[in-house]
Amino acid sequence: MTIEIDNVVDLKIKKRALPKSGNHLEIVSDWSCLHKRLEVDEKLAEVTCRDCKAKLNPIWALKSLCAAEHGMWERYRTMRAIATELEKRTKVKCECCGKMTRVRSGLSQHKIWEIADQIEKDEAK
Repeated sequence: MTIEIDNVVDLKIKKRALPKSGNHLEIVSDWSCLHKRLEVDEKLAEVTCRDCKAKLNPIWALKSLCAAEHGMWERYRTMRAIATELEKRTKVKCECCGKMTRVRSGLSQHKIWEIADQIEKDEAK
């Protein structure tokens, strides 16, 4: 079987030069800003970093927020587990009646919030 190529036109396409690095793909990453403070424009469907004013991919911003929220829920679950374990250790046996009684920490809700704020500041460092 023979194929006739009389009606084939040569397009004479120039080949592009490869990048100097030798790779076809080059990863571009700029770690000067972590884009922690975002501004969302609902009408234009745009996300902008408040710090460096860079336009960001809305899907990337959503994924970043989801990852941060997941991390917070994991820390919350861990803290609840630790608090539950510590709660078990705050009971003592009464010498008079022999019953188990809870020992209060003596911390007010205000003091607990101060401690929580301090822990949050330490984690941010």
